[in-house]
Amino acid sequence: GVAATLDQLDRVGLGHVGTARSAAEAATPDLLSADGVAVAHLDYTYGTNGIPVPVDRPWLVNLIDVPRILADARAAKAAGAEIVIVEMHWGNEYQSLPTDEQRAQAAALLDSPDVDLVIGQHVRAAQAAERRGAEHVIYGTGNLLSNQGAPETPVPSNDGVIVKVTFQEQGDGTWAQSVSYTPTWVDRTSYVVRLATPSSNPASYQRTVAALNGL
Repeated sequence: GVAATLDQLDRVGLGHVGTARSAAEAATPDLLSADGVAVAHLDYTYGTNGIPVPVDRPWLVNLIDVPRILADARAAKAAGAEIVIVEMHWGNEYQSLPTDEQRAQAAALLDSPDVDLVIGQHVRAAQAAERRGAEHVIYGTGNLLSNQGAPETPVPSNDGVIVKVTFQEQGDGTWAQSVSYTPTWVDRTSYVVRLATPSSNPASYQRTVAALNGL
């Protein structure tokens, strides 16, 4: 399944991180060029829905292990990355506030000089953002496009958020960050992703703003 998916992504020209077809592929940092700046994107998950990772192929999927993530971030910087973004599949579903474990993991990552930004997924609802020093963690960006929501699942499962992080290089070589975000929602009558504004969908907009500002 991993190999078939990655083969298809390669076929259509989409990049991918977090899974690999070989140990060599897993060990190779994926560097992107953003306006001439080398950026590494790393990705990890808390688990695999009860499906065990084969012991002879641990490189199939990146599981969350903070020391391993920090080692990968160091390797990415050594390979030339100027900015390292870590994406985490973590947290308790439908909760707008991060767990203590999420906050502890984010703190450990952002305390490293090799990690510059942490972005979270998985909980199917927008979660808080937090600033740690000059860096940020966005604990969860909700659902972009989904078939979730009332009555089967909580209403906030229709909410998502597009986060924009701008990096500005400083004279001493460090990077200043600024964060902005655009709330979205899934129109389940047509399955179109729409912007959530105080006039177009005030309830969704207010939920997302409250979640992002929850800390």
